[in-house]
Amino acid sequence: MSVLPLYRRQTAPDKTQAVLFPAYSYFQENEKRRLGVIGYSPITLFDFRRDFGTGEINRRWLWAFYQRKGQETSLNFFPLIRHKRKPEDVFSYFFPFYNYERDAQGRTLGILGYAPLSLVDLRQDYQTGETYKRYALVTYRKRDPMTSLSVYPLYRQQRAPGESSTELMPIFYHARKTFGNYIHFSMFGLSNYANIFEYTRDDGRKLRSWHMALVYGSSREGSRSEKSILWPFFRSAHNPETEEKDLNLLWPLFKRYRNPDYFSERFLPFYARARDSEFKNFSELPPWALFSPLPAWYRVSNDKYGFNRFLWLGWLTRSPDGRKDVLLNYYNFENNDLETRHRGLFPLWHQSKWQDRSLSVAPLWLSYGEPQHAFRTLFPLHWYYRSKNSALEVNLPLHMRYEGGTYRFNALFPFYYHLLDQEINSELKYYFPLYGFYRRGEKVRRHLLLFPLWSRLHEEDTGVNSWDALWPLFHYETGPQRASTRLLPLYWQRRSPESQSVVAFPLYWHFRGPWGSQTHLVPFFGRFLGENFSLSYTLGPFWVRMAQRDYDRTNILGALVSRRRDKRLDGQTQKSGFGFLGLDPQWSLFSLTREGPLLNHRLFPLYSYQTDGYTNALAVFGLGRLSFFRSEQTSDYFEQRFSPFYTYSRAKVWEKGINAAAMRTISLLGFYPEWSLFYNRWSETDVSRWLFPVYSYQRDENGKDLAFLGGGPFSLIHAADNRRWTLRRFSPFVSYERKKNSKEASDSEEATGLGLLGFSPKWSLISLRREGAVQTSWLFPLYSRRIDRQSSDFSMLGYQQMSLFYSKASPGARRSRFFPLYSYRRQEADKEAPASGSTTLSLLGFFPPLSLYCYKLEGAETSHRLTPFYSYRKGRSGRWLALLGFQRLSLFYSATKAGAFSQRLFPLYGYRREGRPEEPDYAVNADVLGYLARYKRSGESSDFRLLYRLVRLSRTPDVTELEVNPVWDSSRSKDGASSWSLLGGLFGRQTAPGGRKTFRFLWLF
Repeated sequence: MSVLPLYRRQTAPDKTQAVLFPAYSYFQENEKRRLGVIGYSPITLFDFRRDFGTGEINRRWLWAFYQRKGQETSLNFFPLIRHKRKPEDVFSYFFPFYNYERDAQGRTLGILGYAPLSLVDLRQDYQTGETYKRYALVTYRKRDPMTSLSVYPLYRQQRAPGESSTELMPIFYHARKTFGNYIHFSMFGLSNYANIFEYTRDDGRKLRSWHMALVYGSSREGSRSEKSILWPFFRSAHNPETEEKDLNLLWPLFKRYRNPDYFSERFLPFYARARDSEFKNFSELPPWALFSPLPAWYRVSNDKYGFNRFLWLGWLTRSPDGRKDVLLNYYNFENNDLETRHRGLFPLWHQSKWQDRSLSVAPLWLSYGEPQHAFRTLFPLHWYYRSKNSALEVNLPLHMRYEGGTYRFNALFPFYYHLLDQEINSELKYYFPLYGFYRRGEKVRRHLLLFPLWSRLHEEDTGVNSWDALWPLFHYETGPQRASTRLLPLYWQRRSPESQSVVAFPLYWHFRGPWGSQTHLVPFFGRFLGENFSLSYTLGPFWVRMAQRDYDRTNILGALVSRRRDKRLDGQTQKSGFGFLGLDPQWSLFSLTREGPLLNHRLFPLYSYQTDGYTNALAVFGLGRLSFFRSEQTSDYFEQRFSPFYTYSRAKVWEKGINAAAMRTISLLGFYPEWSLFYNRWSETDVSRWLFPVYSYQRDENGKDLAFLGGGPFSLIHAADNRRWTLRRFSPFVSYERKKNSKEASDSEEATGLGLLGFSPKWSLISLRREGAVQTSWLFPLYSRRIDRQSSDFSMLGYQQMSLFYSKASPGARRSRFFPLYSYRRQEADKEAPASGSTTLSLLGFFPPLSLYCYKLEGAETSHRLTPFYSYRKGRSGRWLALLGFQRLSLFYSATKAGAFSQRLFPLYGYRREGRPEEPDYAVNADVLGYLARYKRSGESSDFRLLYRLVRLSRTPDVTELEVNPVWDSSRSKDGASSWSLLGGLFGRQTAPGGRKTFRFLWLF
């Protein structure tokens, strides 16, 4: 039997077929069954199959899929849920909440993520017995016989038979092994070496060592022993069995090591040398020995071979084949006419004498002298500088002396200090820790005795006297304008003309200042006073009163009784109230409030009453509209409610005119008329009624609306007629809608729509719609089509732009896409703007920006790329090319713009130029191997750096700076100011524009 094209049925002894398109399709052949709902199998929303012979079952609900075959089952809800189960293994995930796997080898569980990239990661390997558990930063691992626990990055613990370790970064580390009787313990730092304290014992190696950083260290391994003072800077080791000796001074600067076959010595950055019987030829030397600037002099040799290098200035190689010498070290220059002589053994020693000046330089010695200036140092222990008006001498680490103009300073650390400044007439002497004396002028004296045990200050000019005992606990001070007393922690007092504070902790507090005052006697009394504000309380919450100019409030026993008076709103109408059991009359169980003619009183929740001479409202068992019984009446309005049983109201419809009839409302079984099971509202022209959920009806001057089994749009049958639209709906199977865009609309301006299997023409699986000249149709999700006067759209397997294939054509543009193979778009140029046209083509991608190949022509702009091999763009603003990457995130990048050029080959070099050399905004940036060498120039300013800031030269129109880190830095300004320092401020000098010099030493003074 067939009713084309919607219905067909066919039966046979071993075969049955039935189709009601598009509601369902059914097929049966022998032991196989197939059922499809909403569509035609296999393209249906629901597809059910079963094979009684094999036991296989398949179910699909749009994005969901279920299959069972024998003992194997699987369930997919793309792309969030997947579950597959076999007798021997299980695979399941609900992305991104969890994923679970289990097979014969082990099992894995990940929560919030996908293991191992999950917040919680639990694994177990049945074959090895390993267990792994991670909870965010906490990780536990067990693999017999070893277990470990870590809380990243602070805590780690490991356990195994015969050994264990525990680490709490950076507090301590402890490790133990029973075999060999091994124990290792360290504190405050890393587990090995870089720590404050470390102890190690290993009987298997016959090792015992310990150290305390910057104090002492000791180590013994077999016959080798090592002692350290100020570990690790001063260490000495000796092994009589192997004749091995090791000496470290100011490590790592100086080190000497010797055994019968090897000898090495270094003093960085000046020299390093070694004698090694294993050294055979020049090619075995490491690169840093050939090219590094540290050490300045390097030597390695044996009986047949030898190599010497001093920076890049000289070297010597020796071998059985011959020798090569390049030595640029010793020099001597003399001029008898000018009485000048320069000689040296570069860079170990240099001496110059000319006229009345002299200069001597050695690795640790520097001396310069002239009639008015002299400087010498034996680095780093001795420093001396003398000028015409000042002298400085430093003998590390104890003695320092400075004289300059009216200033004198002499110290023998830490026992004696003397400072004299004649310019301000001040002097300090301190004999640590017994006695100290400070004087400023002739009238200010301070004496210190075992400070902070006792000190006394007297100022004759100001009349201030003070003394301290066990500073800062006890202090007393008096003067004409101020006084203070401190007896911590019980009492402190301070007085001045502007303020006063007195505290007798913890009962009495008093503060006074320009803002007002406050006084507290805890817990009896308290008061705050301001310009327009006061707050008082007695016995804590027993009585509290807050008052302002037009407002005051009083509370007794906290929230027991409250009173309020308020004239802040308009200054005329006074608001007053009384409340019981509440912080404020407005929020009390019982209240009586008045605001002008408005009177309100209530006993919550029994009743409330309100009147203003025009409106009377009474509520019983509740508050306002949330009461069980409520009545409100005016001359134009009456309402009575007995919740939740009925509500009745009568009111004039003022929008219809002054003489309009009243609108009446009755509702049953509901807390509010619009939310009741039965509702009826009527007047002469308007009617609204419903009996939920059986039917609803509404009529007014614009039309009628009728619905059965539901309400409005959510009913089974819905019919509506209006001046501009008509609606017929039989949910969810058929819906019809007709609209006019205006009251005077012609037929061509009407909009009609028909939908099947949906709640409206816009939300149906099958839809036919027409709005004026626009026609739309679809069979979701197979195809959709839209046609108007200017364009047409067509899509397959999806909806419009969210479909697998999409095409759109209009007079000036064309667009098509076949996901994910290609995407094409063309926009014709505007006649008034010829450069506005564009063409875009992309291959293998989601859309042009995320495609493997993309070509784009937009006016004068052209760009194309093949990700990730190259990308190129050219236009009026310039052009750029990138290789192996995309734009600036590529291995090679070159860009040219108006007045600018940049190029980069990562990581070898980078270059950028803006402007022209003769222009004021000219700028250059260049770098080689990142921070190896960098040069920047902007206008008249430039900056050059080598090895980040090992060498730095910076020039600006006003300042020139030079750094050779960490030894030297200097600065000179155009106004005559200058500065220089050694080792970041160990010793230096600053010169002000006027010529005044200031010296800096020990990084502090």
